Amino acid sequence: MSGFESYMLNLPIPNLDTLYAYYMPFLQGGGVFVPTKKKYPMGAEVSLLIKLWDDQRATPVPAKVVWLSPEGGASRESISNPMGIGVRFLGEEGERMRARIEKLVAGHMASDKPTLTM
Repeated sequence: MSGFESYMLNLPIPNLDTLYAYYMPFLQGGGVFVPTKKKYPMGAEVSLLIKLWDDQRATPVPAKVVWLSPEGGASRESISNPMGIGVRFLGEEGERMRARIEKLVAGHMASDKPTLTM
C-alpha cells in the first residue's frame, strides 16, 4: 500500500451565478471551490468531475487541494460560507477547464458581488 488515497469529487454547476461564486481566478492555473462536509488534507490530489449546466456529461479534471473552508467560515461580507475545499486545476485538462470557465464568467469578473472564496 502506497499510503496515498485517491479522491473523486463531483461538482455539478447548475448556472452561471454558481460558477462565478465557485471560481477561484486568483489561483495560478485556475481552480474552484467544492462544497463538501468531508475533510481532505492540504495538498491531496483529487479527480474532479465538473458538470456545467450546458454539458451533457461531466468533465474530469485533475486538481490539488490548496484551500480549506471550515464549517461556518466567513466571507468578506461576513456571510457564513459552506464547508468545503478549494482546488487548483492541474495539467492540460485543468488548463482547458480554466479557459472555458474564464470565457463563461468574463462579464462577471469585474463584479463586486461576493463569492464563496473572496
